[in-house]
Amino acid sequence: NKKGLINECNEAFVKIIGSSGKSLIGLDMLKLPDKRVVEGVKKTLRGEPASFSGLYSSTTADKTTPVNVLFTPIFSGENKVESGIGIVEDVTEKWQAQERVRESERKYRQIADNVSDIIYTLDMELNVTYISPSIERITGIDPGEYARLSLEEKHPPATVEKFRKTLIGELEKENDPGCDPDRSIMLEAEHYKTGGEVFHISINLSFLRDENKKPVGILGVARDITERKIMEEQLEYQLDFHKLISQISSDFVSANKGNIDRKIDNMLEKIGHFFNADRTYLFSFSRDRKSMSNTHEWCREGIEPQIRTMQNMPADSLPWWKKQLFTLKPVHIIDVNKLPPEAEAEKKEFLRQGILSLLTVPICDGNRVTGFFGFDSVREERRWEDREILFLSLVANILQDARKKVDAENIILEAKERAEESDRLKSAFLANVSHEIRTPMNGILGFLELLRTPELDSRKKEKYIDIVNQSGERLLNTINDIVEISKIESGQSEISITNVNILKVMEYFCTFFRQQADKKGIYIKLSESCAEHDSIILTDRSKLESILGNLIGNALKFTETGGVEFGCCRKGKNILFYVRDTGVGIPDDRKDAIFERFVQADLNLNRKHEGSGLGLSIARAYTGMLGGKIWVESEPGRGSTFYFTIPHRPAIKRKEKPEEKNMQKNESASGKLILVAEDDELAFKYIDIVLRKEGMQTIWSRNGEDTINLLKENPEVSIILMDVKMPGMNGLEAAREIRKFNTDIPIIAQTAHALEGDRERSLEAGCNDYIPKPIGREKLISKVKKYI
Repeated sequence: NKKGLINECNEAFVKIIGSSGKSLIGLDMLKLPDKRVVEGVKKTLRGEPASFSGLYSSTTADKTTPVNVLFTPIFSGENKVESGIGIVEDVTEKWQAQERVRESERKYRQIADNVSDIIYTLDMELNVTYISPSIERITGIDPGEYARLSLEEKHPPATVEKFRKTLIGELEKENDPGCDPDRSIMLEAEHYKTGGEVFHISINLSFLRDENKKPVGILGVARDITERKIMEEQLEYQLDFHKLISQISSDFVSANKGNIDRKIDNMLEKIGHFFNADRTYLFSFSRDRKSMSNTHEWCREGIEPQIRTMQNMPADSLPWWKKQLFTLKPVHIIDVNKLPPEAEAEKKEFLRQGILSLLTVPICDGNRVTGFFGFDSVREERRWEDREILFLSLVANILQDARKKVDAENIILEAKERAEESDRLKSAFLANVSHEIRTPMNGILGFLELLRTPELDSRKKEKYIDIVNQSGERLLNTINDIVEISKIESGQSEISITNVNILKVMEYFCTFFRQQADKKGIYIKLSESCAEHDSIILTDRSKLESILGNLIGNALKFTETGGVEFGCCRKGKNILFYVRDTGVGIPDDRKDAIFERFVQADLNLNRKHEGSGLGLSIARAYTGMLGGKIWVESEPGRGSTFYFTIPHRPAIKRKEKPEEKNMQKNESASGKLILVAEDDELAFKYIDIVLRKEGMQTIWSRNGEDTINLLKENPEVSIILMDVKMPGMNGLEAAREIRKFNTDIPIIAQTAHALEGDRERSLEAGCNDYIPKPIGREKLISKVKKYI
């Protein structure tokens, strides 16, 4: 670890160090008597590999062992030294065989070990732009003279060809989007000394880049490895081994939603080349782990890919292999043909893919297997070493951490995108609502001003009045939609279940919209309806009417030729409704969006059609509240068909209440006294004018207390029009107090809130009926005469 203490070691190391079976875990490497070990550990913990060869004295001092030693640092994701790995190789036989050679060359090796590396830079034409003075000590060539030599004068032909081919290949990679600009190029080559003598060097090349990341030169570091060639060949694998994991770790630090797939592909390719695999791949399990899919794959040239045939595979189709993998351990199959009898399904599948040997390493989230790496050998059988399996298991952990990080970032990013989209849509919605309120208000105020014109004839006056009424209805519809969507958003919309005759509801809408259809020159018809015994059900009448009204209204709005037909039928336990039009239709990319809150198929302020864009959102919400669903089928230019369902719940037969039989009285309303409880003077004046034209008299109260007192003072009052919202005691509180001393006087609640549930609350307070504002003249007279 970072303190130089041993965390783990194998039995061979215990044998070499001579501990006589004593545990070495926790041994302080920095306190060992061998200075080479101490210095090597210190160098490693500074982040540099260290190695040496020689005789090593055991801790018991009764034997020495010739060894090759390599210390390699392990870096964390922050490029800091996390720990180190030591590899000790017992080379007793080799040492004895080469003892004479080592002795005769000891002096040379000591000199070679202390020679500094050769550092140089080249331009892109491979001309030397700098060479360190150490070149003269190593080759005997003066630095100035060396800079003038060509490649062919410095290296044998095979090395020159290798160097040029490698460089060309690396430059071609620059056009690859997945190319790592910080990659390094490792080469082993032969080099001439003065007089033509050849020696071996290792070269580490990397590109020097300008501010645009374009290669402008090459940085090279060369080291004389002649005397250590054999040892370096043995240790090179280990160095590259840990370098690769460091690169993979560093690469995944910057993983995000946009690049993680590319990084995984790049990692599979690197691992495939490094371990000489024929096929490397990544699988992910479904959440229930019943199926798995091949998400990423790399294949060596000439090896057939399998990714297309490995999607949504039932995991139970390979039961033996699945059982092995779910033990959280790698599955190593050296020879597919020697699988046990219970793995017959696995053997058949592996042979189908041409696999001779394979290794799978689980990817785990805690104790849960979420996927696995796979490594196939197709050309020849392969035995994976323990150190390789350990390395691949570490890569699996790195990948799992990277994917979890990306998933967390995706959640944050999606939330941000949803918030931004919501802001955009709400801005468009507010602009549309502003338009929908200001436009009819402009019509109302403008034509009321024109109505004051003295010379205005009756024909124009009637026309202007109609425009004012139409604008008022449009304004009221917009406000109603805003109120309804606000209630839905806040969860305050309630269900009121009653017996509803859906046949009569649909006949009403056919009649209601007939005038609008005739005005546009299109047809509207009720094509199909439920059988009479199925037509009376338990549901919320107002919500059903709202859904149908919105759908039919929309259909008429967006249809210029042809017409609209609608109907319903019994479908099992549901009633299926449909509204079909021959209008403009809806593009595929807007079919889902039109049901969203604050969304229209057309958000453009220049759109042709009126409306706040809330109708379909309300319809979808109400359909869900009633236990059904809504959807649309449409083709641009050919029309749309909206469908929705609600449960078929048979109506409950109720006995008719005696007091409901004769609610419509035939007495004359003339001369009757009406108590109007209303805190707004203009509202009272309107009601007063309407009722007096019918011969009725009115008295006015501004709050609940005055209403109670006036009723007690005027027992001849025939009916009370009770405003719900008044200062002090409100209308519902006043109604409750009145019912304590007068149970017969009819009370009609009136309110500008017009929220769902107000009717029920009014009736519960003791009112006989309910009328929402604004109150039309005919509706007001009808309600009053109903109770006189």
